[in-house]
Amino acid sequence: TGFNFKKDLEKKIKLLLINIVQNDFLQIAQKIEEAHFLFKNKKIDLLILAEEDSPLSKIMVKIANKFDIPSIVILHGIPSGDLLFGQTQARYHLVFGEKIKKWFIINGEKYGKQISNVIALGCPRYDSFLNIRKKSDKNQILYAMEIAPEIERVADTHLTKKMQKIALKMIINIMKSEFPNYTLILKIRPNWDLKKMLYNTLKENNFSNFEIIEKANNEKLMGDSKLVIVNHSTMGLESLLIGVPVISLSFKELDFFNSYKNSKIIKVVYTPEQLKKELKKSINSNFLDKNELNKYVLTDKKSTKRVTELIQNIL
Repeated sequence: TGFNFKKDLEKKIKLLLINIVQNDFLQIAQKIEEAHFLFKNKKIDLLILAEEDSPLSKIMVKIANKFDIPSIVILHGIPSGDLLFGQTQARYHLVFGEKIKKWFIINGEKYGKQISNVIALGCPRYDSFLNIRKKSDKNQILYAMEIAPEIERVADTHLTKKMQKIALKMIINIMKSEFPNYTLILKIRPNWDLKKMLYNTLKENNFSNFEIIEKANNEKLMGDSKLVIVNHSTMGLESLLIGVPVISLSFKELDFFNSYKNSKIIKVVYTPEQLKKELKKSINSNFLDKNELNKYVLTDKKSTKRVTELIQNIL
């Protein structure tokens, strides 16, 4: 065919590096210079980050530390396995609940990392989620698909394209045989690169009782569903907070990355038989172990108050 894989790969890598140098690198350098000026001239009193894993976040924390500016990292979601990237340098780490705090400290000790103040304060964004909804009258099941962009979709941390097709086909077959009167809602991200694969898989399996949604009020979308299926998304945790049953559909090779695998709040399934059994069991379930959920994310609706008080005390 005349196709040279090595040359094609070299060309793509070259284009990627050129793009990084011409665009990303210059933008990052500019941001670092701006941050240095602001910290140096005491124009910033507190640095708040959603993570401390990316190079830019680490640099920002180092600059803040240089000028003795306090920094806070708000850890998002339930951690998976024993992953903990790099050396933490932020002054405070805020986590959802006591189990996550314990995980954070144990992992730090395991890898010889010095961990700063770890405080379980809950999640302010979820304060409004904690009113248990009346069970939906709509016959719909929501599949909140894992929609990582292509550059992040590597085989050992995210569902591959092949896995996406397998999982979707599994759900479709069970919907057709066991829940023919239910609509399958597929929640994806705008401009998702696998959107064509999604439509093709639905067509190949002769399934028409579905709706694809790119933008929505997620809380309402979850509340309108009888059950939510996730892979590893935090929408699983959010669904529990409003009283909607959740199932995690995953693959054994991704267990280390699935934050629900070792939790006691969401059932993880891998096969059509397991999924069918759990769907039938959970579809009309009102079970919610709030005490267990509270270990992972504080459910007293006071997270905003606690975070606000902490920030005021720091300043």
